[in-house]
Amino acid sequence: MFRKMVLQDAPVDYIVKGEGEVTFTELINALGTGREIRSISGLVFKDNIGDIVETPDREFIGDLDSIPFPAYDLLQIGDYFKDPHFHGGLNKYNLVLPILTSRGCPFKCSFCYHAMGYTFRPRSPQNVVAEIDWLVKDFGIREIQIEDDTFNFKIERAKEIMHLLSQRDYKLSIVFPSGLKFNMIDEELMDLFKKVGVYRIHYGIETAVPRIQQLINKPINREKLDRVIELTDKANISSHGFFIIGFPTETEDEIQQTIDYASKSRLATANFSILKLFPGTLLGDKYLKKTEKFEDDFSFSYDAVTDNLSCVSDDRLKELQKSAMTSFYFRPSRLWRIFRTTPNKKQLFTRNLAIVSSLIFKGKTKY
Repeated sequence: MFRKMVLQDAPVDYIVKGEGEVTFTELINALGTGREIRSISGLVFKDNIGDIVETPDREFIGDLDSIPFPAYDLLQIGDYFKDPHFHGGLNKYNLVLPILTSRGCPFKCSFCYHAMGYTFRPRSPQNVVAEIDWLVKDFGIREIQIEDDTFNFKIERAKEIMHLLSQRDYKLSIVFPSGLKFNMIDEELMDLFKKVGVYRIHYGIETAVPRIQQLINKPINREKLDRVIELTDKANISSHGFFIIGFPTETEDEIQQTIDYASKSRLATANFSILKLFPGTLLGDKYLKKTEKFEDDFSFSYDAVTDNLSCVSDDRLKELQKSAMTSFYFRPSRLWRIFRTTPNKKQLFTRNLAIVSSLIFKGKTKY
Protein backbone atom coordinates (compact mmCIF):
# COMPACT_ATOMS: atom_id res chain seq x y z
CA MET A 1 0.00 0.00 0.00
CA PHE A 2 2.61 2.53 1.08
CA ARG A 3 5.11 1.59 -1.65
CA LYS A 4 2.42 1.93 -4.30
CA MET A 5 1.41 5.33 -2.94
CA VAL A 6 5.03 6.55 -3.02
CA LEU A 7 5.51 5.51 -6.65
CA GLN A 8 2.22 7.09 -7.68
CA ASP A 9 2.36 10.35 -5.74
CA ALA A 10 6.05 11.16 -5.24
CA PRO A 11 8.81 11.98 -7.77
CA VAL A 12 10.36 8.55 -7.23
CA ASP A 13 11.39 6.01 -9.87
CA TYR A 14 12.71 3.21 -7.67
CA ILE A 15 12.19 2.11 -4.08
CA VAL A 16 14.86 0.15 -2.25
CA LYS A 17 13.28 -2.07 0.41
CA GLY A 18 15.06 -2.57 3.72
CA GLU A 19 18.83 -2.20 3.80
CA GLY A 20 20.17 -0.34 0.82
CA GLU A 21 23.90 -0.97 0.64
CA VAL A 22 23.82 -3.98 -1.70
CA THR A 23 20.53 -3.31 -3.50
CA PHE A 24 21.32 0.31 -4.27
CA THR A 25 24.79 -0.54 -5.54
CA GLU A 26 23.40 -3.22 -7.84
CA LEU A 27 20.69 -0.83 -9.08
CA ILE A 28 23.19 1.91 -9.95
CA ASN A 29 25.44 -0.56 -11.73
CA ALA A 30 22.50 -2.03 -13.64
CA LEU A 31 21.27 1.38 -14.77
CA GLY A 32 24.78 2.23 -15.93
CA THR A 33 25.28 -1.00 -17.87
CA GLY A 34 21.76 -1.63 -19.14
CA ARG A 35 21.33 -4.80 -17.08
CA GLU A 36 17.77 -6.00 -16.43
CA ILE A 37 16.82 -4.67 -13.02
CA ARG A 38 14.08 -7.27 -12.46
CA SER A 39 16.82 -9.64 -11.38
CA ILE A 40 17.78 -7.38 -8.46
CA SER A 41 16.26 -8.33 -5.12
CA GLY A 42 14.82 -5.64 -2.87
CA LEU A 43 13.31 -3.27 -5.46
CA VAL A 44 9.91 -1.75 -6.26
CA PHE A 45 9.54 0.22 -9.49
CA LYS A 46 7.29 1.03 -12.45
CA ASP A 47 7.87 -0.83 -15.69
CA ASN A 48 7.63 0.70 -19.15
CA ILE A 49 3.84 0.47 -19.24
CA GLY A 50 3.35 1.88 -15.77
CA ASP A 51 2.71 -1.36 -13.89
CA ILE A 52 4.29 -1.61 -10.44
CA VAL A 53 6.86 -4.39 -10.15
CA GLU A 54 8.14 -5.67 -6.81
CA THR A 55 11.11 -8.04 -6.71
CA PRO A 56 11.71 -10.51 -3.85
CA ASP A 57 13.01 -9.18 -0.56
CA ARG A 58 16.73 -9.23 -0.03
CA GLU A 59 18.17 -11.02 2.97
CA PHE A 60 19.46 -8.75 5.71
CA ILE A 61 23.22 -8.32 6.00
CA GLY A 62 24.52 -10.72 8.61
CA ASP A 63 28.00 -9.32 9.17
CA LEU A 64 27.61 -5.59 9.74
CA ASP A 65 31.37 -5.26 10.28
CA SER A 66 31.74 -5.95 6.56
CA ILE A 67 30.05 -2.63 5.66
CA PRO A 68 32.59 0.16 5.03
CA PHE A 69 32.43 3.33 7.10
CA PRO A 70 30.46 6.21 5.50
CA ALA A 71 32.42 7.96 2.76
CA TYR A 72 32.39 11.36 4.42
CA ASP A 73 35.58 12.22 2.56
CA LEU A 74 33.48 12.49 -0.62
CA LEU A 75 31.34 15.25 0.91
CA GLN A 76 31.99 18.86 1.75
CA ILE A 77 31.64 17.72 5.34
CA GLY A 78 32.54 21.10 6.80
CA ASP A 79 29.28 22.53 5.43
CA TYR A 80 27.34 20.15 7.67
CA PHE A 81 29.07 21.50 10.76
CA LYS A 82 28.16 25.14 10.21
CA ASP A 83 24.68 24.86 11.68
CA PRO A 84 23.79 21.22 12.32
CA HIS A 85 20.20 20.35 13.16
CA PHE A 86 20.30 16.81 14.45
CA HIS A 87 17.02 15.90 16.12
CA GLY A 88 15.75 19.43 16.42
CA GLY A 89 19.13 21.09 16.94
CA LEU A 90 19.69 19.81 20.47
CA ASN A 91 23.29 18.79 19.85
CA LYS A 92 25.94 20.08 22.25
CA TYR A 93 28.64 20.71 19.63
CA ASN A 94 28.59 21.58 15.95
CA LEU A 95 31.23 18.96 15.18
CA VAL A 96 28.68 16.15 15.44
CA LEU A 97 27.96 13.07 13.34
CA PRO A 98 25.67 10.06 13.77
CA ILE A 99 26.69 6.44 14.08
CA LEU A 100 24.69 3.22 13.88
CA THR A 101 26.16 0.36 15.89
CA SER A 102 23.42 -2.21 15.34
CA ARG A 103 20.34 -2.94 13.28
CA GLY A 104 17.06 -4.67 13.92
CA CYS A 105 14.73 -4.58 16.90
CA PRO A 106 13.39 -7.80 18.46
CA PHE A 107 10.50 -6.03 20.17
CA LYS A 108 7.12 -5.89 18.45
CA CYS A 109 5.63 -2.55 19.41
CA SER A 110 2.52 -2.42 17.26
CA PHE A 111 2.92 1.22 16.16
CA CYS A 112 6.52 0.83 14.96
CA TYR A 113 7.76 -0.08 11.48
CA HIS A 114 10.67 -2.51 11.54
CA ALA A 115 12.61 -1.42 8.47
CA MET A 116 15.66 -3.39 9.59
CA GLY A 117 13.83 -6.51 10.74
CA TYR A 118 13.13 -8.09 14.09
CA THR A 119 16.56 -9.69 14.59
CA PHE A 120 19.12 -7.72 16.57
CA ARG A 121 22.30 -7.57 14.47
CA PRO A 122 25.17 -5.83 16.26
CA ARG A 123 28.51 -4.60 15.02
CA SER A 124 31.42 -5.75 17.12
CA PRO A 125 32.55 -3.31 19.83
CA GLN A 126 35.96 -3.11 18.16
CA ASN A 127 34.42 -2.13 14.82
CA VAL A 128 32.22 0.51 16.44
CA VAL A 129 35.09 2.10 18.31
CA ALA A 130 37.29 1.96 15.21
CA GLU A 131 34.72 4.14 13.41
CA ILE A 132 34.63 6.57 16.31
CA ASP A 133 38.45 6.69 16.30
CA TRP A 134 38.30 7.55 12.61
CA LEU A 135 35.63 10.24 13.08
CA VAL A 136 37.63 11.90 15.85
CA LYS A 137 41.06 11.73 14.21
CA ASP A 138 40.09 12.46 10.60
CA PHE A 139 37.17 14.88 11.07
CA GLY A 140 37.70 16.31 14.53
CA ILE A 141 34.31 15.12 15.74
CA ARG A 142 33.43 16.16 19.29
CA GLU A 143 29.97 14.65 19.58
CA ILE A 144 28.55 11.25 18.59
CA GLN A 145 24.83 10.61 18.22
CA ILE A 146 24.19 6.88 18.50
CA GLU A 147 21.07 6.22 16.42
CA ASP A 148 20.37 2.55 17.22
CA ASP A 149 16.85 1.36 17.94
CA THR A 150 18.12 -1.00 20.64
CA PHE A 151 21.75 -0.12 21.41
CA ASN A 152 21.69 -1.79 24.82
CA PHE A 153 19.73 -4.91 23.87
CA LYS A 154 22.88 -6.87 24.73
CA ILE A 155 23.96 -5.00 27.82
CA GLU A 156 27.43 -6.56 28.07
CA ARG A 157 28.20 -5.46 24.50
CA ALA A 158 27.02 -1.94 25.36
CA LYS A 159 29.30 -1.94 28.39
CA GLU A 160 32.25 -3.13 26.32
CA ILE A 161 31.80 -0.29 23.82
CA MET A 162 31.63 2.24 26.64
CA HIS A 163 34.63 0.66 28.36
CA LEU A 164 36.72 0.88 25.19
CA LEU A 165 35.75 4.52 24.78
CA SER A 166 36.67 5.23 28.39
CA GLN A 167 40.24 4.19 27.57
CA ARG A 168 40.52 7.03 25.06
CA ASP A 169 41.11 10.63 26.04
CA TYR A 170 38.65 12.06 23.51
CA LYS A 171 36.39 13.96 25.93
CA LEU A 172 33.50 13.23 23.62
CA SER A 173 29.87 14.11 24.14
CA ILE A 174 27.44 11.29 23.38
CA VAL A 175 23.67 11.23 23.05
CA PHE A 176 21.11 8.49 22.34
CA PRO A 177 18.38 10.35 20.41
CA SER A 178 16.53 7.24 19.26
CA GLY A 179 16.21 5.89 22.77
CA LEU A 180 17.51 3.16 25.05
CA LYS A 181 15.63 0.25 26.61
CA PHE A 182 15.26 1.38 30.21
CA ASN A 183 14.84 -2.18 31.49
CA MET A 184 18.31 -3.03 30.13
CA ILE A 185 20.19 -0.41 32.12
CA ASP A 186 21.97 -1.02 35.41
CA GLU A 187 24.17 1.14 37.62
CA GLU A 188 27.38 -0.10 36.01
CA LEU A 189 26.23 0.90 32.53
CA MET A 190 25.01 4.29 33.77
CA ASP A 191 28.38 4.90 35.44
CA LEU A 192 30.11 4.09 32.15
CA PHE A 193 27.77 6.45 30.30
CA LYS A 194 28.70 9.26 32.66
CA LYS A 195 32.40 8.45 32.39
CA VAL A 196 32.54 8.59 28.57
CA GLY A 197 30.50 11.79 28.23
CA VAL A 198 26.90 10.73 27.66
CA TYR A 199 24.82 13.82 28.36
CA ARG A 200 21.38 12.88 27.05
CA ILE A 201 19.31 9.68 26.89
CA HIS A 202 15.87 9.27 25.36
CA TYR A 203 13.42 6.67 26.66
CA GLY A 204 10.46 5.35 24.67
CA ILE A 205 7.68 5.23 27.26
CA GLU A 206 4.65 5.97 25.06
CA THR A 207 1.89 5.46 27.66
CA ALA A 208 1.45 5.01 31.40
CA VAL A 209 -1.79 3.04 31.04
CA PRO A 210 -1.52 -0.78 31.34
CA ARG A 211 -4.46 -1.39 28.99
CA ILE A 212 -2.87 0.70 26.24
CA GLN A 213 0.52 -0.90 26.91
CA GLN A 214 -1.04 -4.29 26.18
CA LEU A 215 -2.71 -2.89 23.05
CA ILE A 216 0.62 -1.72 21.64
CA ASN A 217 2.63 -4.78 22.78
CA LYS A 218 4.76 -2.71 25.12
CA PRO A 219 4.27 -3.68 28.77
CA ILE A 220 6.22 -1.48 31.17
CA ASN A 221 7.43 -2.11 34.69
CA ARG A 222 6.67 1.30 36.17
CA GLU A 223 8.85 0.74 39.22
CA LYS A 224 11.86 -0.17 37.06
CA LEU A 225 11.23 2.80 34.77
CA ASP A 226 11.11 5.21 37.70
CA ARG A 227 14.37 3.78 39.08
CA VAL A 228 16.16 4.22 35.75
CA ILE A 229 14.89 7.78 35.30
CA GLU A 230 16.13 8.54 38.82
CA LEU A 231 19.46 6.87 38.07
CA THR A 232 19.82 9.00 34.94
CA ASP A 233 18.99 12.16 36.86
CA LYS A 234 21.47 11.36 39.63
CA ALA A 235 24.17 10.89 36.98
CA ASN A 236 23.37 14.46 35.85
CA ILE A 237 22.39 13.11 32.44
CA SER A 238 19.38 14.66 30.75
CA SER A 239 16.52 12.20 30.24
CA HIS A 240 13.87 12.67 27.57
CA GLY A 241 10.58 10.77 27.44
CA PHE A 242 8.78 9.83 24.23
CA PHE A 243 5.01 9.71 24.74
CA ILE A 244 2.20 9.05 22.28
CA ILE A 245 -1.48 9.95 22.62
CA GLY A 246 -4.44 8.96 20.49
CA PHE A 247 -4.11 5.18 20.37
CA PRO A 248 -7.14 3.24 19.07
CA THR A 249 -9.92 3.15 21.72
CA GLU A 250 -7.86 5.36 24.07
CA THR A 251 -10.07 7.55 26.25
CA GLU A 252 -9.46 11.07 27.45
CA ASP A 253 -9.02 9.77 30.99
CA GLU A 254 -6.30 7.37 29.82
CA ILE A 255 -4.53 10.15 27.94
CA GLN A 256 -4.66 12.27 31.07
CA GLN A 257 -3.14 9.44 33.11
CA THR A 258 -0.12 9.47 30.78
CA ILE A 259 0.13 13.27 31.01
CA ASP A 260 -0.03 13.12 34.80
CA TYR A 261 2.64 10.44 34.99
CA ALA A 262 5.02 12.36 32.73
CA SER A 263 4.43 15.63 34.56
CA LYS A 264 5.21 14.10 37.95
CA SER A 265 8.25 12.19 36.72
CA ARG A 266 11.91 13.17 37.04
CA LEU A 267 12.37 13.36 33.28
CA ALA A 268 14.17 16.49 32.12
CA THR A 269 12.22 16.86 28.87
CA ALA A 270 9.45 15.08 26.99
CA ASN A 271 7.32 15.26 23.89
CA PHE A 272 3.80 14.04 23.29
CA SER A 273 3.24 12.87 19.74
CA ILE A 274 -0.10 12.08 18.17
CA LEU A 275 -0.29 8.52 16.93
CA LYS A 276 0.29 8.14 13.22
CA LEU A 277 -0.69 4.86 11.62
CA PHE A 278 1.57 3.52 8.88
CA PRO A 279 1.03 0.58 6.54
CA GLY A 280 3.36 -2.25 7.49
CA THR A 281 2.97 -1.72 11.23
CA LEU A 282 0.78 -4.05 13.27
CA LEU A 283 -1.66 -1.25 14.15
CA GLY A 284 -1.61 0.12 10.63
CA ASP A 285 -2.34 -3.22 9.02
CA LYS A 286 -5.17 -3.79 11.49
CA TYR A 287 -6.94 -0.45 11.31
CA LEU A 288 -6.04 1.21 8.01
CA LYS A 289 -7.80 -1.50 6.04
CA LYS A 290 -10.97 -0.65 7.94
CA THR A 291 -10.75 3.11 7.48
CA GLU A 292 -9.66 2.98 3.81
CA LYS A 293 -8.65 6.62 4.03
CA PHE A 294 -4.91 6.57 4.54
CA GLU A 295 -3.46 9.74 3.12
CA ASP A 296 -0.13 11.36 3.72
CA ASP A 297 1.64 14.49 2.60
CA PHE A 298 5.01 12.79 3.16
CA SER A 299 5.78 15.11 6.05
CA PHE A 300 5.42 12.19 8.49
CA SER A 301 4.29 14.70 11.09
CA TYR A 302 3.49 13.40 14.55
CA ASP A 303 1.59 16.61 15.29
CA ALA A 304 -1.08 16.23 12.64
CA VAL A 305 -4.27 14.32 13.41
CA THR A 306 -4.85 11.90 10.52
CA ASP A 307 -6.49 8.55 11.28
CA ASN A 308 -7.89 9.26 14.73
CA LEU A 309 -9.27 6.05 16.22
CA SER A 310 -9.22 7.23 19.82
CA CYS A 311 -12.31 8.11 21.85
CA VAL A 312 -11.71 11.87 21.65
CA SER A 313 -12.28 14.27 18.77
CA ASP A 314 -9.53 15.57 16.52
CA ASP A 315 -9.71 19.04 18.05
CA ARG A 316 -9.68 17.68 21.58
CA LEU A 317 -6.66 15.52 20.79
CA LYS A 318 -4.72 18.61 19.73
CA GLU A 319 -5.85 20.42 22.88
CA LEU A 320 -4.65 17.52 25.01
CA GLN A 321 -1.28 17.53 23.25
CA LYS A 322 -0.79 21.21 24.04
CA SER A 323 -2.08 20.69 27.59
CA ALA A 324 0.46 17.89 28.05
CA MET A 325 3.36 20.13 27.08
CA THR A 326 2.17 22.94 29.34
CA SER A 327 1.59 20.61 32.29
CA PHE A 328 4.99 19.00 31.82
CA TYR A 329 7.14 22.10 31.37
CA PHE A 330 5.46 24.72 33.56
CA ARG A 331 7.06 23.46 36.76
CA PRO A 332 9.99 25.09 38.60
CA SER A 333 11.54 21.68 39.27
CA ARG A 334 11.44 20.88 35.55
CA LEU A 335 13.05 24.15 34.53
CA TRP A 336 15.80 23.61 37.11
CA ARG A 337 16.37 20.02 35.92
CA ILE A 338 16.64 21.21 32.31
CA PHE A 339 19.16 23.88 33.31
CA ARG A 340 21.16 21.50 35.51
CA THR A 341 21.45 18.69 32.94
CA THR A 342 22.00 20.83 29.85
CA PRO A 343 25.78 20.99 29.23
CA ASN A 344 25.66 23.88 26.78
CA LYS A 345 24.04 26.68 28.81
CA LYS A 346 24.49 29.23 26.04
CA GLN A 347 22.64 27.04 23.57
CA LEU A 348 19.93 26.42 26.17
CA PHE A 349 19.07 30.13 26.18
CA THR A 350 19.20 30.48 22.40
CA ARG A 351 18.24 27.53 20.21
CA ASN A 352 16.92 25.17 22.88
CA LEU A 353 14.76 27.75 24.61
CA ALA A 354 13.11 28.55 21.29
CA ILE A 355 12.47 24.85 20.68
CA VAL A 356 10.91 24.33 24.11
CA SER A 357 8.78 27.44 23.65
CA SER A 358 7.56 26.05 20.35
CA LEU A 359 6.75 22.77 22.05
CA ILE A 360 4.65 24.47 24.70
CA PHE A 361 2.88 27.23 22.82
CA LYS A 362 2.52 25.71 19.37
CA GLY A 363 2.33 22.03 20.31
CA LYS A 364 5.03 21.10 17.82
CA THR A 365 7.27 18.17 18.75
CA LYS A 366 10.69 18.52 17.15
CA TYR A 367 12.69 16.15 19.37
